[in-house]
Amino acid sequence: MLLPISLMMFYALDPQDALALPKTAVSAAGIDTRRQKTGEPVYLPLFEPVADALARSPRHNAITLCANSRGKPWTYNGFSTNWYVSGKQTPSGGGGERSDIGSGPDELL
Repeated sequence: MLLPISLMMFYALDPQDALALPKTAVSAAGIDTRRQKTGEPVYLPLFEPVADALARSPRHNAITLCANSRGKPWTYNGFSTNWYVSGKQTPSGGGGERSDIGSGPDELL
């Protein structure tokens, strides 16, 4: 979950936009994509924390940049369910509330 969270956190992407990014959108210089809702083209420079998350992501055969633990593209429902479950497992026992908002992506997992 590190990569989609990093994309959302550092680029303010909607979950749908982060999860739908094709692998071909990423180059050494940045991310070239379109907003799903508006179709507006967006070019994003590749920030170091996102480059690190990309490097740490397991290899997979999905056409999307982000894949679940089975190597398949994330669905919005699957991602949001995992996000909710991970929130319930926070050390603070937040009862499903995200107590770590604002933390770096390494602290989220």
